[in-house]
Amino acid sequence: MQKAIVCIGGFWDGFSSRRQHFMTRFADRGVPVLFVEPSQSWNKLLSSDRLSPVFKPRTRRVKPGLTVLTPTMALPFRHGRLPSLIDHSSWSRQIRHALDDLGLTVGTLWIYDPRYSDAVRFLEPDNIVFDMVDDYILPEYGGRRLRPGTEWLLGNADLCVFTSPVLEGKYGARTRCHSVIPNGFDSLLFNTDDASPPADWPFVTGPVIGFAGTLFKHVDFELLARAAELARERNGELLLIGKTDPDCTSRVESVVARGGRQLGHRPHAALPAYMKRFSLCLAPFVSSKVSASVSPLKVYEYLACGRPVYATGLDSLRQDPLAAAVLYAPEFTLEQALEHAIEFTSEESRALSLSVAGAEWGSRFATLLKSLSVAGISLEHISR
Repeated sequence: MQKAIVCIGGFWDGFSSRRQHFMTRFADRGVPVLFVEPSQSWNKLLSSDRLSPVFKPRTRRVKPGLTVLTPTMALPFRHGRLPSLIDHSSWSRQIRHALDDLGLTVGTLWIYDPRYSDAVRFLEPDNIVFDMVDDYILPEYGGRRLRPGTEWLLGNADLCVFTSPVLEGKYGARTRCHSVIPNGFDSLLFNTDDASPPADWPFVTGPVIGFAGTLFKHVDFELLARAAELARERNGELLLIGKTDPDCTSRVESVVARGGRQLGHRPHAALPAYMKRFSLCLAPFVSSKVSASVSPLKVYEYLACGRPVYATGLDSLRQDPLAAAVLYAPEFTLEQALEHAIEFTSEESRALSLSVAGAEWGSRFATLLKSLSVAGISLEHISR
């Protein structure tokens, strides 16, 4: 039987993250992929917009060589040791059955969510890749729930991929083999090509400051509010694009009350039409241990569109040469960043876009292939 990558962690539809881009490229190179989505718990039955099946898993073919599996619902108290083992035993059987139906078997287990480390004992993969995109050991990420799996994967994965040098500095010494591959962007969408203005683009004579992303607790809402006021003072507007975490509704309302406009969620393919017209793009994170290790995907998309970026709290981004053009606080104030953006020329915009070409997902994937080779994992080894 041909061997496959079994990728666990994250939903497929509605996202354009490293999971989708890397796994699609593996499939394009003839390496079969089974992408396993998360299972919701029974206590999420009435609150989740992505319900897991109750009795029988679902599979769907996304493209040749890439199939998505949605396992059955998790047991209550899923983070307890016994429920976790029972769940992963059941899900592993579902994964094997899905692979059997495709004429495949487990080759490489590719894990994003460290809670799925319990699946290793049941699936017995040839090798393990742990793509660590956040600092899961911090209490803000559930510490007690994610720490055991994270620590096990750091020490036992054949390759650990960190999205930032900060994560590498904290955990690299624990690994057998590791590399740093930050997030990237899709050059087919995010570029300086002309695009028609969105139907809801504001009719203002001044600058439009923009934020795209989830509005959650790690965002600096006071900075957004000041940006809204600053834009209004100059006959412009602040636009907020993205979903709002329910716990942050009142904070978003306060930004709107001070002059911002909340557009809500927009499909990923619709974002470039907004970003290309932003005078200044914001990446406003509250300074913390969480934000220090983040590799912000939206920043690379902003830059690829040739737009100036103002960032706070993103220590890891400072260490990426491809993000050298970002304007950081406290070196720059918001007012100074906006002045810089207003004077930005079309030539500077094209040069800025070209400067981040190395962050395009194809380039990131090429780096990933080299890292796999160093770890002794080749495409032929995965799919033989």
